[in-house]
Amino acid sequence: MRVAAAEPAGLLGPVSPGSLARAARQPVFVRAFRRDDGPEEAVVFVHDGVRCLLSVELVRSCYEQAIRLGSAIPVVDSKDSVRVVSGEESVSVDRSRVKLVQTPQTFLSSVLLSAYSQPYQESFTDEASVVEANGGKVFLLDGEIANIKITTPVDLVIAEHHLKFKVS
Repeated sequence: MRVAAAEPAGLLGPVSPGSLARAARQPVFVRAFRRDDGPEEAVVFVHDGVRCLLSVELVRSCYEQAIRLGSAIPVVDSKDSVRVVSGEESVSVDRSRVKLVQTPQTFLSSVLLSAYSQPYQESFTDEASVVEANGGKVFLLDGEIANIKITTPVDLVIAEHHLKFKVS
């Protein structure tokens, strides 16, 4: 079984830059994993490059679960109160029912190839949503609090602190 990952320099597999719109990434993935001599199953890690603090243990857990169940989506609990807004109204949501999704979202290549055979929809927010829209089931596993998206100056301070003190 092959392992493919979106990582710098494409050392393990094809890379699809985050700057590509999701609609443009679908055909890139399909071309990369469709083979003329028949499908060879691979484990595919779709990872957001700004989540650079993930651990080897998380990657291993995602790999093992994807082999067993076809997918592995790391999640963490929401620490914040959550509200859903509709127009001028909002309603509180029980935060114990809310999970914050991380990457690497990990799949057997056959699961993603099947999901990417459907037309692009604006509702696709990540690969898990593409799989679900195709009738597939995604399986969650515990993510890591330190696996943050580093997108703001404050995130950089948090990441630096984590690296300096190895806080999880």
